[in-house]
Parts: sequence; C-alpha cells; structure tokens
Amino acid sequence: MFQNVLIRKEGTEINQHLSAVVADFGLAANIPVDRNERLLQVGSPYWMSPECLNGEFYDQKSDVFSFGIILCELIARCTADPDYLPRTANFGVDYIVFSESMVHDSCPEDFLKIAFRCVNVSEI
Repeated sequence: MFQNVLIRKEGTEINQHLSAVVADFGLAANIPVDRNERLLQVGSPYWMSPECLNGEFYDQKSDVFSFGIILCELIARCTADPDYLPRTANFGVDYIVFSESMVHDSCPEDFLKIAFRCVNVSEI
C-alpha cells in the first residue's frame, strides 16, 4: 500500500523497534524561481497536490500535501484512493467527513492536526 514508505528495523533482537522512513514524493529537482517556469508533472495522482493535478506552478509545498495524504492513510487505515479517502472538489481532503467517519479514537489529536494542516488547500 505504501510504496514510498520504508520500514526500518533497529536495535537488538531483544530490544528492537521499527521506524518508518518516507523515501520519495516524486522527482528531486531544483524549484524554479520564475513562477512561469513549471516543473514536469510527476507522481501518483492520489498523492499529488491540487496545483500539480491542475497543471499549475508547484514547489516544496506539494511534498507537504503528499505527506499529509500519507498521514491520512495511516490515521484512517485506508488507501488514498478517492473512493475511500474523502476528497473535496478542489482535490483536498474533506476533513469534516474524514474526521467524523474515519478517525479512530486512538488517534492523537495533534497527529490529526498535523495531517489536516498538510492537506488543507488554503494552507498550501
């Protein structure tokens, strides 16, 4: 499900713990200074930011959006497919539907806030 998230096993056999490492959100490139110069559209549509999907200028904030989608997947234990993860017409996450129907009680509130800040289209 998470092709760009790597699980790392650390420690000894007796005292072992796992950590997740986000490996990649697309093409590593220098972001152009001129907003008229656009980068190539890369990535997987379910994780792409609205500006990428609309063919507009994008920068590092697009990676923040993609990271937020991964957080939402982890929180809801679902895929980023819009058939499962509720999206808005402008490709953001419908946080009202998401928080009312997909968030488990065990999810820390601060973790949820971070996810919503990342996928809030007005924050980008």
